Amino acid sequence: MSIGLISFSAVAQFAPAIIGGMYWKGATRIGAMWGLIAGFAVWIYTLVLPSFAKSGWLPVSFLAQGAWGIDLLKPQELFGLKGLGKR
Repeated sequence: MSIGLISFSAVAQFAPAIIGGMYWKGATRIGAMWGLIAGFAVWIYTLVLPSFAKSGWLPVSFLAQGAWGIDLLKPQELFGLKGLGKR
C-alpha cells in the first residue's frame, strides 16, 4: 500500500463535510463531525492497519482472518467485498 494512497484518502475525508457545509442549508456541525469520525475510523481500519500488518507491526493473521477471527471483518475485504482493488 503506498503512502500516497493513504494520504490522499485521508485528505479526501474532508470533501463531503466541506461541500455539504457550503451547499446544504440543513447541514449541522454535529453531523459533519460524526461523518468525519466515522470516515476516519474506516480509513484507519481499511488502510492504515493493513499497512502496519504488512510491515510487521501487527500480526499478519489480522489480514487473513479479520479482527477477532471474524471473516467479515477482514480489513481488505470488509463486509465480504472482494476484488475491488485488483485489476
